[in-house]
Amino acid sequence: MFGKLVNLKRSRKLRKFGIFLIVVLVFLAVVPFLVPISQLDGLVSPKELATVDSSFTTVSFDGTNGIDFHYLRTGAGRPRFVLLHGFTFNSFTWNQVLSVFAENGGAVAYDRIPFGLSERLTINDWQGINPYSPEATLDQLFLFMDRLRIPSAILVGNSAGGALAVRAALAKPERVDGLILVDAAIYDPPRRFSSLLAKLPQVRRLGPLIARPIGANEALLRSTFADPDRIGSSTRMLRAMNTRVSDWDVALWEFLAAATRQPDIATQLGNIQQPVLVVSGDDDSLVPVTDSARLDSELPNSRLAVLPNCGHVPQEECPEEFIEAVAAWLAGRLE
Repeated sequence: MFGKLVNLKRSRKLRKFGIFLIVVLVFLAVVPFLVPISQLDGLVSPKELATVDSSFTTVSFDGTNGIDFHYLRTGAGRPRFVLLHGFTFNSFTWNQVLSVFAENGGAVAYDRIPFGLSERLTINDWQGINPYSPEATLDQLFLFMDRLRIPSAILVGNSAGGALAVRAALAKPERVDGLILVDAAIYDPPRRFSSLLAKLPQVRRLGPLIARPIGANEALLRSTFADPDRIGSSTRMLRAMNTRVSDWDVALWEFLAAATRQPDIATQLGNIQQPVLVVSGDDDSLVPVTDSARLDSELPNSRLAVLPNCGHVPQEECPEEFIEAVAAWLAGRLE
């Protein structure tokens, strides 16, 4: 009799837990579709935010009507450098150091989608391959170079832009004359979301709400500087361009959802034969200097420059030291 009572109580607990679990699952399945996604005010087209130095070009990309890219160009003659910014930054991150590239043949810095003033594609703007996928991002680099008639160049990449530069050198070494890797995120790239989770309709529905605090994250900006007090109003304003363009939050979510799987390039570094300059801030909290030292040791033809009192974006925080390091490396290559 006692055993039956115990079993009965256990059965009731299991039944209550089952009902609770069903309620939770129904809640998670339905409520995201009931959450209002308010429209952001004051958003404008990219060209309304363009500066006097801005240029735009349309790059053909399969499955789209073409993608409008924003870029900055400096120096005379054929650009010898293509500059690639990091996550949540844009082409203006190179403003303070463009002089060193202008003096050595010129450069172009472009906004990789969905950042800066390049086009914000939403899911109805393409068919087939996702233009925000890692593979598409690599294709777009070469298509952009084709569009500007740049057969080959030294690629300069900061953070995630450094990883893209390495992938380009591995994919088409004949188009990469050298690499300048600035606090490059090569090892253990962060997985921002599970690919299965990102594909759920409920998560896609809430995507813009997930993207908004990431795109406008002041703490993330501060973490890129060794001394956040060095972040000037101009830096904040130029970075904020990312969040002033129409559909920026929708596009950023598409980018985040597509970036769940990153190619493994760390095991292929020995295949890169081009000359490389590895630059690192000695106080980088995102990509520690030990990672840059490891990168330098695993590249066959590399030199390491560690800049004192600098964080993740030395081209912004320590522009004079950055220019000196790049100029010295370039001078050594010309000797």
